[in-house]
Amino acid sequence: MYMEKVPIESMWIVEAKGRRDEARNSSVQLISGEEALAQVRRL
Repeated sequence: MYMEKVPIESMWIVEAKGRRDEARNSSVQLISGEEALAQVRRL
């Protein structure tokens, strides 16, 4: 089971770093958690 987790964790690290970089270079618009939840509730 541990061997299966390693690739998945590595993929999540790559994803998280990519999202971090997008936030840092302003290529995405950031919103607060409250606003995100409000948008989900409106769906």
